Amino acid sequence: MKKVIATSAALLMAGSCFVAGNAFAEDEAGVSLSGDSRVRYRILTDREFGNGDNPDYDKWDSRVRLKVKGQAAGGAYVTARIRLTDTDFNGGPDASSDYNVWSDYAYLGIPFGDNFKIEAGKYRVNYGNLFLLEDIGMSGVRGFYTTDTLEIIPFYEVMKEGHSNDNAYDYDEDNDTLRFGAALTAKMNAWSAGFIAAYQSDDTTTENTDELTGASTYTDNENEGFFGSVYATGDLGMFAIDTEVAYVEEGLSDWNKTDDDGWGGYIKGTYKMDALSIALDVALTQDGFMPDAIYGYQMMGVDEPTTVVNVGEGGDWLIMGLRTNYAVSEALALTGNLAWAMIDGEEDYLDSDLFEISGKLAYTISQGATFSWYAGYLMPDFDDASLEDDAAFATYGKFEVSF
Repeated sequence: MKKVIATSAALLMAGSCFVAGNAFAEDEAGVSLSGDSRVRYRILTDREFGNGDNPDYDKWDSRVRLKVKGQAAGGAYVTARIRLTDTDFNGGPDASSDYNVWSDYAYLGIPFGDNFKIEAGKYRVNYGNLFLLEDIGMSGVRGFYTTDTLEIIPFYEVMKEGHSNDNAYDYDEDNDTLRFGAALTAKMNAWSAGFIAAYQSDDTTTENTDELTGASTYTDNENEGFFGSVYATGDLGMFAIDTEVAYVEEGLSDWNKTDDDGWGGYIKGTYKMDALSIALDVALTQDGFMPDAIYGYQMMGVDEPTTVVNVGEGGDWLIMGLRTNYAVSEALALTGNLAWAMIDGEEDYLDSDLFEISGKLAYTISQGATFSWYAGYLMPDFDDASLEDDAAFATYGKFEVSF
């Protein structure tokens, strides 16, 4: 029944576009090509603070991404991004690697009037202030209703299709995992605010085989429930503020690592003066909630090669930090971070404080070509005196070309 309701909502969303009219834009058809590439060298030491067997490492890696967009004369379009040899340096041809040539998104878009369009296929999700959802790969259909003061994005997404499941029971029953909901943002002068409200439905099962008889039984998965957030952003000239508070039901393992409903939020104030900006950021996570991996600094979060631990991992977090950005010239920019976190661990031995010092240098070599160097130091203070508290150090350099 839940699938029928969700599918009906998707069809209603798609059908509503026809009510908006068929006033296609009179654009010229064509194909555009853009892309980017990078080469990185990474060093990471003591990532388990002296308490594990994971060795230190230094690695080279590279990738090339090509973005293709084709547009029909009426304004409809297709977009795809192709990734080439997104791997560590290993001396081999990578001819059999899944990462040799693949696409991380490919979708079509059809406008219906000036204010509404639909996208369908495999796309990247960025909603709200990116605390809950940032650059997540999804397959589905979504609409965009946009005016000068309002944006509404209803979506219907298939996370796991029962007919492509190795579980025969899920295949026979067409048991899927689905997400459906909407993101809404309203703008007024220097402020914007909105919310994400969605539900994840999981009808898949886990097959259990008796070792003695070979008989199979099936257990319903519980990876379903409500998730959402409210967010706001204000730009008042020299001062800006942004915030997001998120909530997820128990069982949604993409964010929640405990058996309780989880929640978290952050607020950041930024002071901007000419080439200098200073931001104070405070965040809280509770009951196992983990925000998107992009949230954080360089050693704690941000999903970088320097990342040692993600915000929210291992327990309830209180994290605060100071971020500074300074444009030395048109070609050179510097970033510095000071951050502290207090973790109330799910287990007593995880109780700890973490202190981070990190920074970044970004230099524009020529138009479209940049070099960046990152470095970070993360010092732990564990409540458990039996644990080592060696500081972790990470650094990497990156050349990038975009066109």
